[in-house]
Amino acid sequence: MAATFKRTYDEMRTRQRKAILQEKSMRADSYFAKNPARMDDDRRCLAISCVMNDENLADSSDCLWTDAYRELQGRLKELCPGVSGKNNNMPDNDPEKQKNMRFGQSADVDGGICGQLHFTLMQLVGFPDYEVEMQGNSIYTSSQYMDCVQDALIVGGMDAEVKIHFIGCIAVSTGLLMIGVPDATNLNQARDCVREKLSHRGFPLKEPFVNDIVHSTLFRVTDNADPALYQKTLDLAKEFERVHLGTLTLRNFQIGPASWRMLPEEIAATPPWRKWTLPHLSTQEEYQNGVVGAPETRSCFTVSGASGRKLAQELKKRLEMKRELDGDREYDSPGKGDRNEECKKQDSPVNAMLKLSMTMSPFRKDERITEERAYKENDMNLCNFNIKKFNSPYYKNSGYDGPICIHTELNEQVEDEAKDDIMAKNAVTVSGASGLMLAQELQKRLEMEKQRLVSVYQKDFF
Repeated sequence: MAATFKRTYDEMRTRQRKAILQEKSMRADSYFAKNPARMDDDRRCLAISCVMNDENLADSSDCLWTDAYRELQGRLKELCPGVSGKNNNMPDNDPEKQKNMRFGQSADVDGGICGQLHFTLMQLVGFPDYEVEMQGNSIYTSSQYMDCVQDALIVGGMDAEVKIHFIGCIAVSTGLLMIGVPDATNLNQARDCVREKLSHRGFPLKEPFVNDIVHSTLFRVTDNADPALYQKTLDLAKEFERVHLGTLTLRNFQIGPASWRMLPEEIAATPPWRKWTLPHLSTQEEYQNGVVGAPETRSCFTVSGASGRKLAQELKKRLEMKRELDGDREYDSPGKGDRNEECKKQDSPVNAMLKLSMTMSPFRKDERITEERAYKENDMNLCNFNIKKFNSPYYKNSGYDGPICIHTELNEQVEDEAKDDIMAKNAVTVSGASGLMLAQELQKRLEMEKQRLVSVYQKDFF
């Protein structure tokens, strides 16, 4: 995932730099040209976002800015000269008014931070279409629409807190972006899932562009009168091109109107329609920790309807029966004492099920027809093959001198009898299924997923 983002950022960085050098200037936001701190901006889009403010990053571990980030903020301040224009008594053409705008964790218009840091996962309706799409009883405001979006995010993998490592900057024509890489969550997969689910349900989506990066705006140009501004911005982006700026953990997401700056006053004027907090662990992680990792302490129930403890006891009992039936001398051989004690202690239903599957062979080892047994007993009636013929040079030269199991009619008969014996002894299980059904199912699963046995039982049995 990190490699994919790196390729995307490298291409984006090159493309944006070429565009700025070709124009030899930045592209100013004319709306804020006279006053970057104006408080009457009512432009909105509909977005899934997270505001990166003090409230949402209250825990000290949620917000780990580096010294490089603090230095970058100081350098950006130099590109925003003048005094904050929140004081409306200052005329619009006052040369002392602040030029350009800086974004920070704590929006402070008086202090020159005119934008609130935020992360936009994706826009559902762009700024140009917002007013038209929100007229009347818009489908976007319905609970069905928001349910669809939120459910799609969860299905797409956004079911736990999102940790983002901000790893550098990219200069764009309108300013400077801080770019990041998610720690584990595949945000592009979550975005694609939203697009797919909305399309499947027949819901509209007015996404102005396909967002496939993780970024937050740090600097926005509102006045490009300085002819050297574009070069200063490119130099700053180059200096902090690949620098770790910090790691943020985002939990509080929202769906609703979003402004360019996401200032507290703007959010209060048009509050989000839905807010939710992502848990620390995903559903899969909760399952892994609470069910698979610690089965002896869990209080949940399995698909069979038996509690974990009862199931473990039943499987242990079944395992002992199988060992006796199969005549598996390995567990009773000299030097296996420590292993026997370890096996007795392991009453985990997953471990017991695994052992049961591995030892559950439908034939007895002492009744299988092998070349070794045929030679020792010198009884040609044991099998329907010519031993001398079978003793070929391929076998001799193979380097293997152990017994070879021969597939004969007698072997098939022994196997069938052993299967019947197993089924008879396992009449009823905790799930209520007959021994025949359980034996067939276990054998089927063993054959289908030999290479991923542990994984299969962990995922399928609970």
